[in-house]
Amino acid sequence: MDQAHAAGLQVWGTLKVLLEMKAQGLVNRVEPYVNRLTDAGMWVSDVVKRRILVLAGEL
Repeated sequence: MDQAHAAGLQVWGTLKVLLEMKAQGLVNRVEPYVNRLTDAGMWVSDVVKRRILVLAGEL
């Protein structure tokens, strides 16, 4: 990640990518994808999950 920043690139995490996909109309909802990620073993705190859903307009 430091190399990306040094190159002037913006670094996004997986959840930010999901929010951007929704903003661009590529997905209707992010919650199913967040659930799939957590089911597959990605740890997301309840606070972060709620914040993502609020930002996505799903709560």
